[in-house]
Amino acid sequence: MLMLLGGCQVNHTLPEPMLDHELTLPQVSVQTLGSVPGPLIRNHLRSTGVFEQVREGFDPAGYNIQIVSVGDYYGFSNLPNQFLSAFSLFIIPASVSWDTVLTFRVTRGKQEVATYRVDNKTTHYNGLFVHPDGRDDNIRRIVDSFAARAQADAALFKLTPLKPVHTPMPVAPATLQKHTVLIVSYQVNADGSVSDVKVVGDAPELARSVVEETLRTWRYEPWTPSSEAPAKQRTSQPIILKPQSLVRTQEQSCAQVIQELDAFEQSSPGKPASDLSTFQQTSAMLFLTELRQQDSASATEVDKAFARALPWIIEQCRANPQADYWQYVHQGVKQQKAATGETPR
Repeated sequence: MLMLLGGCQVNHTLPEPMLDHELTLPQVSVQTLGSVPGPLIRNHLRSTGVFEQVREGFDPAGYNIQIVSVGDYYGFSNLPNQFLSAFSLFIIPASVSWDTVLTFRVTRGKQEVATYRVDNKTTHYNGLFVHPDGRDDNIRRIVDSFAARAQADAALFKLTPLKPVHTPMPVAPATLQKHTVLIVSYQVNADGSVSDVKVVGDAPELARSVVEETLRTWRYEPWTPSSEAPAKQRTSQPIILKPQSLVRTQEQSCAQVIQELDAFEQSSPGKPASDLSTFQQTSAMLFLTELRQQDSASATEVDKAFARALPWIIEQCRANPQADYWQYVHQGVKQQKAATGETPR
């Protein structure tokens, strides 16, 4: 009867890890996201004794652990089974579980060091009382397992940090219509060069190519390979591509516009050049500017003048790639308005 009321012990698919209490890793700053309470995770990390200190937050110069938890920590999915068990006066024990997955992303500053995914499935049959330590023991076991794996990779916590020298951000092509976040993984070599660039994320092929080409130009401070600074280090970071605004269009050179036009014509054969995002933005800007200064009829005429001038603008930009794109926009529109007898403003 006591067994039926009290239930049985909790079983775990994750074996009890073995920690090396003689090996201490550096201090870490911890950020958490997900169903498992952050203070609980940090306290379990502290209780392992593996790290010199466990703090909350982010350290731009030190080691950080970003932890994402997925699972039913509070056991809400167990409620139906518990109600059914209650109806039988707990003669039929209820199955209870707290299956959880924790992902630990270790970084030094923003430089990625390693990512660990640890999951544990639990089984427990309870009667009137749920096992008092089952839920938290599940999290402790996962955290301990991560700590043991981090100890096995202790060399990663001694890596000499990468020091960027030349890391310009990629410029989104004008055809990109929405904000795009890409995760870029790449290898930094001892001579400071970057290779083996891999882009993950949903983006047009042109945008992905721009990111890859830009990252291959990145350079880091060279180093002498050693046990604490291997000849090749892999890291990753997010890259945010923002659509070029109307204001950004005004800053473009002819070379940028022609590069985008060539890529557009290659990826969209048969479409008119006027469909290029940069030309559409230019048309919109000319129309709105004229509308604010004059009226809708005048704004429409300016828009038509730009459409007629576009072939000439493209021709001039191809011949003079270093020139300012908008220089030819204004000249072309002025010429077209003069040709139709309008007074240029």
